[in-house]
Amino acid sequence: MKNPIKVGIIFDVMVTGVTGAGKSTTLNALFQKEISKVGRGVEPETMTLDSYKLNDSF
Repeated sequence: MKNPIKVGIIFDVMVTGVTGAGKSTTLNALFQKEISKVGRGVEPETMTLDSYKLNDSF
């Protein structure tokens, strides 16, 4: 009997929006863990284009 092949889901997500729209919060909720730091108050946390690689999230 052959070993089963693990099949994963691979997809790209692009989230855009104005400062304070909840982009980081949405990503954290989607993956059910903190992957992106969320800004507090008036100081934004994410000011650059970021990429996250999430293995074994699904």
